[in-house]
Amino acid sequence: MALPSLDVFVSLITIYVVLALTVSALTEIITRLVGLRSVGLKSGIRSILQDPNVKGLSDETKRFWNSGIIKSATDGDPSPNSLDALTFATATLGTAGLDVLRNAGQVKTMIADAPINSHLKDVLAGLADRSLSRGTTLHDELAQHFDATMEKIGRWYRHWTQGIAFVLAVVFTVYVNANTLDMLHQLTAHPESRLELAKIQSSLSADPADHARAMNNLKDLDAIITSDTLSGKGLLPEITKDPFRTIVGLLITILAVSLGAPFWFDVLARINPKASGADRPPSSVSNPPAPGKSNAPHGESEV
Repeated sequence: MALPSLDVFVSLITIYVVLALTVSALTEIITRLVGLRSVGLKSGIRSILQDPNVKGLSDETKRFWNSGIIKSATDGDPSPNSLDALTFATATLGTAGLDVLRNAGQVKTMIADAPINSHLKDVLAGLADRSLSRGTTLHDELAQHFDATMEKIGRWYRHWTQGIAFVLAVVFTVYVNANTLDMLHQLTAHPESRLELAKIQSSLSADPADHARAMNNLKDLDAIITSDTLSGKGLLPEITKDPFRTIVGLLITILAVSLGAPFWFDVLARINPKASGADRPPSSVSNPPAPGKSNAPHGESEV
């Protein structure tokens, strides 16, 4: 049996790209609607300022969010997505009423006498000890501690977005009945479908924020698959005919889509640079951006 031609594989990858871009666009919309970045940022800050087992916001946490420097840094946004480490450290020490200009030994005494909760005292005392051993300031240690906490929150954020993206990959793969095994066979037998997919490929937008284009491409893909017998004319997979082939084919597509659009854009560029359509997207839902850091000692952390 002859192997499928190169343009068949390019057409198949185009289907993966369309599905991956749709998943990326929908995942971004969902995370924005639920404020996932903001939830992660607030959770990380709260874990530093108060005992995580305490329900409700402590007085220190309320004073932190109501401080002038935080309101200025977030433009008064009650649900900010990012905050830089130096601003966090300055606001926290101001909330605790600590004078960072004193030496580390004096700061430890001030921490013990400060009218703040025991959890925050323990955090600040530990950081003061570390500043003594490293010859730094409590302000710098607190900023670094914030960055480390945001890195953990970043991993939590990536796990959630990857989970959302995987669920969406399953939904859209089943919705368009994108069975990889069937599509390889049918793309070989239907050159007109490859031409239609080439048109979609030429209109691909690599901008993850171009939600309208992603949904339009999904509609065009759905029309091609359901009109020219790609994976069958049924809108949903027909598992009863050949359950093993159907399940395996759909799983291959789901895993392929989960790799993300950037991966398949790179594959297209390697196979045929002229066929890559659009530039590689800057990021993928399957690999959400980690907390951002500038080249300064303490950059802005974005969950």
